[in-house]
Amino acid sequence: MPWRPQNILPPIERPEINVEELAGKQMLPLEPRSILEQALDDSTMTPMSRFASVMEVLRFRGLYMGNAKAFSVVDIKGRETASWTWEKLHGRAEKISQTILEKTQLRRGSRVALVYRKSEIMEFMAAFYGCMMAGMTAVPINVIEEFAEMTYILNYTKSELALTTEYNHKALSKDLAMHKGVDWPLGVTWWKTDTLGSWNPKKKDGWPDIELPDLAYIEYSKAPNGELKGVAVSHRTVLSQCHTIKQSLGANPYRNCGTAPFAHRSNTAPVESKSPSTPTNPSSPSRRSSSVTPDSRTTDVVMSWLEPRQQVGLVMGGLLGVYRGSHTIFVHSGVTETPGLWAHCAHRYRVNLALGDYEGVRELLRFRPTEGAKKDAPSLTCLETFLIDAIMVKPLLDIQFANEFLTDMGVPAPHQVVIPMSSLPEHGGMILSMRDYLVFPKGADVIDFGFQYEVPRGPLPEPGTRLRPHGYLPASNTICHYLLDRGALKSNMIQVLATGEEALARASERGVVLVGAFGYAMPRGNITIPWFTSIVEDVTCLAGIMEY
Repeated sequence: MPWRPQNILPPIERPEINVEELAGKQMLPLEPRSILEQALDDSTMTPMSRFASVMEVLRFRGLYMGNAKAFSVVDIKGRETASWTWEKLHGRAEKISQTILEKTQLRRGSRVALVYRKSEIMEFMAAFYGCMMAGMTAVPINVIEEFAEMTYILNYTKSELALTTEYNHKALSKDLAMHKGVDWPLGVTWWKTDTLGSWNPKKKDGWPDIELPDLAYIEYSKAPNGELKGVAVSHRTVLSQCHTIKQSLGANPYRNCGTAPFAHRSNTAPVESKSPSTPTNPSSPSRRSSSVTPDSRTTDVVMSWLEPRQQVGLVMGGLLGVYRGSHTIFVHSGVTETPGLWAHCAHRYRVNLALGDYEGVRELLRFRPTEGAKKDAPSLTCLETFLIDAIMVKPLLDIQFANEFLTDMGVPAPHQVVIPMSSLPEHGGMILSMRDYLVFPKGADVIDFGFQYEVPRGPLPEPGTRLRPHGYLPASNTICHYLLDRGALKSNMIQVLATGEEALARASERGVVLVGAFGYAMPRGNITIPWFTSIVEDVTCLAGIMEY
């Protein structure tokens, strides 16, 4: 049967909105959404509010979930090349932290550069958390194309210490030898972290306190014109972002792994007696229990082909993976070019949450298994959410991916599984918006653009009355599609031609633009929509105006 969007009605009116007139009116923003429930660790039911930083969460994972898998790496051929437990990651990070504190004179908040290749993600994660545990500010250097760019970042951030691997240090030395007149940056000490080993102190030694500065790390990205831009991310921002995303993902009532479609899996159920009780002091060595393995029914498995060392790949993989205690698999982005390889990897690890982008989604569709191979297609019944990092929603591609790929893999309700996600690359990959099952923001009931896209719970309003009755709010998980007149956009006019199913049916007409909405703003967040002159080239803002 063809897919029909749920809770969507064609518009009753065809409003024409003058953007210039709206600019002169007072348009109050919606209030930030709040999170009512307390965040609990899925494995130990420990309140997450007791942790003041993600480093404390990592120490907690190493103490109470030591043998559980933390991160794994899969190469372009689908082979697992590395896999670390929480105990190993924690021990390596503590060793780096201890070495920095004992063998350097760096002050708290000093910049420490991290120079690692994409294939060295495990060493990068250990160094990333290790230098922050020592109270330093990490400076990942991932976007360099020339040695001069690395020198610029080192000098501009006044980094006195740089962490890398032995292989990478030899490769950099070889590159420098080929360029006469180019030498190592002055005043920077280079350490090879893969030779430092691990550190697990005895009970009598105790665990050192974690004293943190305001900044967690400084991330550099390249602008379209090639200019390097740095953004400083604070520990408070990291913790708030992880808490918000965890609650947003955890609000999904449909937990279907290993059961019938949409079987409920509660994340508040009591754990077995083997799980530790809520600790009074997560840093206490006397309460260490590395043999504890979290309940597999409440530990999610995340697989991502996004760049894991920066932006949204670091936020959703390296940071959120520690905060949620999930098993995160970093796969090579090239696995999407081999027919069936990504699906087989997802089936092997029983993935609950997948992360990707539209470029990889197109490759999955282009290199999907042939008709004869579909009989042996892997089952992805565990897949609950597929987040697509994008700057603009592509409704037709979302539907094609759900119908032609996820449906063949046995994913229940694939159209609800595919969720475009808006992030801010120029702000460290912070998540701006995505569909979820949390409460809608206060004030959404007074927004009326002259059309509705959701079926009310009750009798339809009488003709001539308000289209959306007071007290009736659009759900946070509603899939919204809008068809806009392209000619009106050129005149700074927003003319809605159709919504929902009708908008999809008329998307191939000439002179129209099909746009989709990401969803409400993330909890605790506000959205500011800047005024724009070239309205045609930024239809993403239009979807944002309508939805927010």
